[in-house]
Amino acid sequence: MRCFQLSAISLSATRTLLEVLSAISYQLSALGHATRMATLREWLRAVRAA
Repeated sequence: MRCFQLSAISLSATRTLLEVLSAISYQLSALGHATRMATLREWLRAVRAA
């Protein structure tokens, strides 16, 4: 029984960790996208100015 409880706790902790990592990954992805868009806008501005 104790082993089963530990397995359940471990599974729950793993699921929580995966959710946290997924959220961090999403935030980094969004940040990277925003950075790429800003760089693209700067590049387009430079092309228009040239």
